[in-house]
Order: sequence, then C-alpha cells, then structure tokens
Amino acid sequence: MWLPLAGAGAQPKRHQVRPAVLELLTAMEGVPAHVWGRRTDVLAWNQTASAVFGDWAARAPQERNWAGGAVTGR
Repeated sequence: MWLPLAGAGAQPKRHQVRPAVLELLTAMEGVPAHVWGRRTDVLAWNQTASAVFGDWAARAPQERNWAGGAVTGR
C-alpha cells in the first residue's frame, strides 16, 4: 500500500511498506494492527484493524491519517 506525503513545494514522497511487514500484519489476524508513516499516515493495516477502527481502504489516501481521524472523528 502506498501513500503520498505532502512536501513543502517538493514532489510528494511515497512510503513503501516492506513485504515482510505486510506478511506480519496478515499473521497478526485477531489483533488489530496498523503501520503508520512518520506523520501518522496509516500506510497498511490488517482485517482486524478494519473491523475495530473502520475500513481505511474506503477512505481516500489523503484522508488516511490517524491523528486527523482522531481529531475530526472520521
């Protein structure tokens, strides 16, 4: 899963979640787990996290921010 980050006048950077981390998320089913970027952007999650915290895939990539969701209630 990729998520562009806003830069100050620069091209947005993209974070890549390593395949081994995605495998770990899958192995952790039953436990809600997220991978965050350095600005609390939600980069990856497992199915349990979607069930508990809402479906991050249904949100636009620019709206997948943990801190922003906590403040706005989205």
